Amino acid sequence: MDTNDTKPRFSIIITVGEDTSSLEGAVRSCLDQDFTDFEIIIVDTGERLGTVPLDMTWDDSRIHVISAPGALSSEARNIALERGRGDYVLFLDQSDEIQQMWLAKAAERLSLSKADAIQCATVYEKDGLTGGVHLPNDALLGFHQRLLFEHTIPTASMIVRREICGRFPSDKNFCGDWQFWIETLRGRSVDVLPEYYGHIAQLQIDEAKKSQIGYQREKLQIMKHYYPQLRFSIRKLRQWLRIRSAQKKLEKN
Repeated sequence: MDTNDTKPRFSIIITVGEDTSSLEGAVRSCLDQDFTDFEIIIVDTGERLGTVPLDMTWDDSRIHVISAPGALSSEARNIALERGRGDYVLFLDQSDEIQQMWLAKAAERLSLSKADAIQCATVYEKDGLTGGVHLPNDALLGFHQRLLFEHTIPTASMIVRREICGRFPSDKNFCGDWQFWIETLRGRSVDVLPEYYGHIAQLQIDEAKKSQIGYQREKLQIMKHYYPQLRFSIRKLRQWLRIRSAQKKLEKN
């Protein structure tokens, strides 16, 4: 890592496995940012030595590649968090991209609001077309309670103060980010930019992940664990029904 004592404003963390076909687009979307005070930490979890190809060694001192062969996604992100130096951190899946002004808008808004985190809107692409959108919920209307109910944070839609970050759970490789956000943002202030679509995600990949049994099991574990923390409301009743439905579905499998 760079030994320069000057801390960047943002640390962008990208984990990559054996398939690096979409990594170029993810990194390029970071390098094209209007706001340039950031570092990119790529954690190479491929089993083969140097999964990140030589033609992807960008000539930019802000990019650092860490080798962690065989590490799961949660472990890789924890490694990067320990090495990161930015005031704020953004987690970017290698298949996703961020819009050119996302960091600039976040920096400006965070300077004004002094919030611990900020979330933008997400657009999901499928076959080159818009397949859906996700808008952040209003922080004034129970941000954390809604987060306890369902996963409301597409990965790169949230930028968070690095010093408040917890750890990604090592036993959850599918839904570990949901648990991470629940614990990290508990009692914290979160600003939202629902009018700005700063995160571009791939709908096919998101759907494929959520269809896996491992994802469904981890989701159920998290729902059951945090159910007691939901305030008594219609939302809590709905969660109880969702838990029963998920249990029956998994029993059939």
